[in-house]
Amino acid sequence: MDEADQKILQDIETYGCSVMHIAAEDELPPFAFSMGISKTSKAPEVLVIGLKQPVAHAIANEYNEVLQLVYPNTSGVWPWDEAADDWFRSWQPILSHPAELAGDAG
Repeated sequence: MDEADQKILQDIETYGCSVMHIAAEDELPPFAFSMGISKTSKAPEVLVIGLKQPVAHAIANEYNEVLQLVYPNTSGVWPWDEAADDWFRSWQPILSHPAELAGDAG
């Protein structure tokens, strides 16, 4: 095992994942991906495409911490916004709010 492989395994042991960033090449965008989340958390790995290394790395690490990424619709409405329709909310339940998942807003 080389030094790079040892660093990846150490990161997974220490932080729960390691993040690899691949630079843009010609017309292809940069991307970053996690390694180890499926082993340490039994959750899917994450792939971040088209963002600069510091931002992509931060997103992957944040996902590892909370195991959920939430995004707005094409109009900029977030699932928790009053303007969000029921369909959009149902497709992005906020996992840290179990009462909302059960349909109990109180």
